Amino acid sequence: MTKPAKNVKPRDRASGAGEPAAVKAFDADWVVDNFPFAIFVLGGTDRQLRFAHANGAFLDLVGLSLEALTASPVSELEDFSFTRSVLENCRKVVEQGSSVVFEWRHETGPDDRHLLCRLTPMATTIGKTQLMGTITDHSVERQFERNMLHNALHDNLTGLANRILFQQRLERALSGHGAAAGANCAVLVVNIDRFQLINESLGHLAGDEFLMAFAGRLEEAVGAREILARLSGDEFAILIGNLKSLADVEKMAQLIHQSLDAPFRLGNSEFQATVAIGAATTLLSPAYSEELIADAVFAMHRAKALGRSRTEIFQREKHQAARQQFFLEIDLRKAVAAGQIELDYQPIVEIASGNICAFEALARWNHPERGRIPPNDFIPLAEDTGIIVDIGRWALFEALRQLAAWRQEIPAAAGLAMSVNVAKVQLETESIRSDLESALKAAGLEGRDVRLELTESAFYSDPQATISKLESLKETGVLISLDDFGTGYSSLGYLQNFPLDLIKVDRSFVAEIDENNNNAKLVEIISLLSKALDIPLVAEGVEEESQLAFLKNLGCEMGQGYLYSPPVSGARAAELIKSGLPKRRHQTSK
Repeated sequence: MTKPAKNVKPRDRASGAGEPAAVKAFDADWVVDNFPFAIFVLGGTDRQLRFAHANGAFLDLVGLSLEALTASPVSELEDFSFTRSVLENCRKVVEQGSSVVFEWRHETGPDDRHLLCRLTPMATTIGKTQLMGTITDHSVERQFERNMLHNALHDNLTGLANRILFQQRLERALSGHGAAAGANCAVLVVNIDRFQLINESLGHLAGDEFLMAFAGRLEEAVGAREILARLSGDEFAILIGNLKSLADVEKMAQLIHQSLDAPFRLGNSEFQATVAIGAATTLLSPAYSEELIADAVFAMHRAKALGRSRTEIFQREKHQAARQQFFLEIDLRKAVAAGQIELDYQPIVEIASGNICAFEALARWNHPERGRIPPNDFIPLAEDTGIIVDIGRWALFEALRQLAAWRQEIPAAAGLAMSVNVAKVQLETESIRSDLESALKAAGLEGRDVRLELTESAFYSDPQATISKLESLKETGVLISLDDFGTGYSSLGYLQNFPLDLIKVDRSFVAEIDENNNNAKLVEIISLLSKALDIPLVAEGVEEESQLAFLKNLGCEMGQGYLYSPPVSGARAAELIKSGLPKRRHQTSK
């Protein structure tokens, strides 16, 4: 039907026109017509319902005059979208005999209105119905709800999906719903290389501006088919559905890298951005959203460790060892504070007399789930991550405390020294001397009671700075021992120029003295050098009587190894100090 001309003016009343409000008789129709929300009345048979009356607010809403609205049955008002909802819900009112509430989405141009309608039965007889309807506008509330929902599921800065929405979409793809139902999918996690430098150099506002520009580049590269989200500060995620092969992942990663070929411009600054991309797919990983995202994040960290602008696809077998190392690092960071690191002590013995002259403090890790972890499994990790600084500081204080305790309890411990390992990164800290002085003061020991053991790697990068640092440490009276001599880029320059007090021959040379004549010659040469420079020699890894005999014939001053004792607890070490080393099964020949 053709929509009649709009007429929304309330009807004039003949009775009482012009009378003062105070003397007007109560007029129900006037009240209804001027009510602030829409009201209408329906009447007639079940098959021929008509609008019997409507107030100005309702006529305003639908854009019809009262005459046009009441002229035809509701069913014939075909171009009036409200009628379909009315007819459907009128039947419910008649059947139930009670009010029905429904929502009507009314299109009024660019903005839709969300209206809440209530139909209430007024009088119903056989075959006839009379209903009253009221309509209230809930558009503001619905828009507020939409905004709240959007903000809860989208990133405020970039407008992209956030972690919550991304995980919902991923779970939907994995559970057999949506476009990616039944297909494999992939998660790509993208992290910006050195993003922190942008914030530090240009400020956080420039950093936010860059993130918005970066998100735009990603959107262009990813396209509308895939889902893009911002997980955190400089970390983004992409969900690829309907994955056919790993080639799809590699192609997407390549597109992302290529999208960053053009430099970014912020104000007067222009710079190149690169990213690390980690990917995990249901082709290679379990189809669980949490694991898929975790695998992608792990692969991203692996890509980041390999350098800039890298991509790594998670493969369980390939990454299992690296992943164990990753979680081991997490546990190791907590180990010192949790009291899981302990010290064992291995005797250092004067070869000529067979008496203990010192102990070397050796860190041991008692993992709550994996048990005791060998030093070779965690010390290199601690050095690579810098955790060794905290472990080394703690070990220095603990070892000196233990030596002081032995001296107080055991008279025979009066002349013993303590060897403590110092890693290269620990030596480079500004606090190394103050830590040493504090540890000595706390234990009540003199510097000469302590030997700091350093490997050759401590001398590589900046020899002059190392010499200055060692000379500063020696001002406290401590001795400096060069550990594992012969395993690195050994140089006579170390022995000539560095302020060394002891040299320790690496166990690998001592262990093969009997089988390898070259090793025997090397140990002999090192022994001659130590004597020429008047630096005492300590041989590590002494396990056989024949090895000990060889070292004694060379005139090597000290030995350390399982022939004397393995590393032992502090309590067991105290027993060795009191009673001396147990007699060996075979005595060294003279």
